Amino acid sequence: LVPLTSQAHRCARESNVRIGHGAVIYHFTWLLVTSLIMIMIRNVTLLCIAPLTLNSGLRKWKFVFEDLRGWGIQSIPPEEALALLERGGALLLDVRELDKFQQGHAAGAMSAPLYTAGITGGDVWDKLRKVAFAAFAMKGTERNPDFLDQVKSAVGPVGGATKSSEKEGGRGGLFGMLKVKPLSREGKVLVMCQIGGSLETGEERIARGKAASVMGDYGNASRSLMAIHELYEAGYKNIVHVDGGFAQWKASKLPVTTN
Repeated sequence: LVPLTSQAHRCARESNVRIGHGAVIYHFTWLLVTSLIMIMIRNVTLLCIAPLTLNSGLRKWKFVFEDLRGWGIQSIPPEEALALLERGGALLLDVRELDKFQQGHAAGAMSAPLYTAGITGGDVWDKLRKVAFAAFAMKGTERNPDFLDQVKSAVGPVGGATKSSEKEGGRGGLFGMLKVKPLSREGKVLVMCQIGGSLETGEERIARGKAASVMGDYGNASRSLMAIHELYEAGYKNIVHVDGGFAQWKASKLPVTTN
C-alpha cells in the first residue's frame, strides 16, 4: 500500500497535479479495506472450502493408488519412453491442458487433456470451486467429458491400431524428425502429465534416499496416474506411466516441439 501511495504522489508531481491529504487518505483507506476483504475471503476458503476439496480428492486418490499398485502399472524414465517411441512400440499421450500442450510438449506426443480450463457448471459445488480458485488468483479447471473419446481418436479402440503421426524435434539423430509409427495391438500407451507423480510408498521413497511423500504411504497423485486409472478401467491394459512427466522430459533435454 505504501509504494502505491508514493507512486500516486510521483505521478501527481510529474503531471503538475496537486493531491490533497484527504484524497490520499481516502485512497489509502479504500486499498486497505479492499485488501482486508480479499484476505477474509481467502481465509474462509482455506478454512471451509479447501479442506472439503482436499479431503475428497485424497480419499479418491487412495483407492486409485491401491488399484494402480495392484494392477502393476509400470513407470519408466523419459529416455526409455523416447526409445519406445522411436522403435514404434508405443504412443505417447499428454494429458495436460491443451494450452500447456500448445506451449510445448514432447515430440511425438498426442494431446488428450484430462482437464479443461474453466468451470462451466452452475451448481453449488461448482460455485464454491470458483470462489476457491478466485481467492488464490488461480485458473479453475474441470474434468474433460470428452477425454476417453479423444484417447480413442488418438490411440484407436481398445486392442486396435492407430494412425501414424510425425512431430518435429530440434536436432539431428534422436533429436531430429521423430516419426511415430502405427501402434500395434501389443504396443504400449505411454501417459505423461506435467510432474508425473509416483506410486512409491513412503518406506520405498525413504529406502531410495528420497524425502517422504506429503501423502504418506500413498505416493504422489498426478493427472497422468489418474488418467491411467480411467483408461485401464475403460479397457486399455497395456499402459505405462512416464516418470517425472514433461518437466523431467524437458530437463533431460529430450526433443520438445510446439507443433
